[in-house]
Formats: sequence, C-alpha cells, structure tokens
Amino acid sequence: MENISIPKGRIFRLYIEDRYPFGEFALLRVRGDIAEVGFVLADEDPAKYALLPKQALSMATYLRKRLEEEGLHCIALPSVGKDLDFVTVSLVVDLSEFDEEGIKEIADRIMRLLGEINPYRERGSEDE
Repeated sequence: MENISIPKGRIFRLYIEDRYPFGEFALLRVRGDIAEVGFVLADEDPAKYALLPKQALSMATYLRKRLEEEGLHCIALPSVGKDLDFVTVSLVVDLSEFDEEGIKEIADRIMRLLGEINPYRERGSEDE
C-alpha cells in the first residue's frame, strides 16, 4: 500500500480553517510547502482607498519587526499586494522544515501576530 503525503501548506491551511474563524484572516493560499495568510483591505470611497497601500505597508513593517522579535524571520516574511479593487497584507511562510505538530505551532504563532494588526477588529473592544 502506497503512502499518500499531504502537502505541508495544506496541513497549515486545514488547521487554520478549522481553528480560526473567517475574520481572523481573509486571505489564505497555499502551494506545496509555502503558505500565505493575511488580510484584504478595501474601501469604496476613493479617498480612503488611496490610503490603503500606506496602511498595508505600515502593517507589513510592524509584522517584519515582530517576526524578528519572535525568531520567525527565517521562515516568514510580510507581503503587500495591490489590485484595482483592494490591497492585501499577509505573511508568507515556508513550512518545508516542519512536521505536522510543528506546522500547527507555527500556524498559531503566525495567527497571534496577525491578530495584533487585524484591521477587521474594532480597536478598543479587544477585551477577549
């Protein structure tokens, strides 16, 4: 009987989708051992939309600093993307060196960092 291996990125994705509600992330993509998780920023008001790239860069700068503090900068990096209708800010994570338990631990650590910048939460109401 042949062993079928599940790509590490898929393990990461399934773990996050099972454990974290949508809103704790809005972008979750995987390819092989690489995963990307983050947020989509959008606004119908053109004046506010124009500010989104700056907001995303600020969030990415914060994440880069936190990744270094947490010792995750060797496996994860912040990313900012821009489209006609939205801007994304995310973390791209290399899972190639981890087993399933390690992937789950990394997923929790990454989600904690994203929680620090979650643009969908109302600031001041985080007494959870």
